[in-house]
Amino acid sequence: MANAYTVLVVDDEPPIRRFLRTSLAASDYRVVEAEDAAGAMRLLAAEKPDLMVLTTSGRKSRRSTSAPTIMSASLLAWRS
Repeated sequence: MANAYTVLVVDDEPPIRRFLRTSLAASDYRVVEAEDAAGAMRLLAAEKPDLMVLTTSGRKSRRSTSAPTIMSASLLAWRS
């Protein structure tokens, strides 16, 4: 798993994070988690994930980042 892609999962609901962590880890992805935007911003800087999965509440919740983002889990894109 040393060459696994890193996925940042951002959601304030632990069951959703647990489901995504379990599903992604079963496919050999490295998963890091944040429960809020502040935690996500720290992990974006520290971990430099290949992909970010997050929920949005209708506000502008995405800042400038090089990590591709999935909102509502409907689109997949990888950092190249």
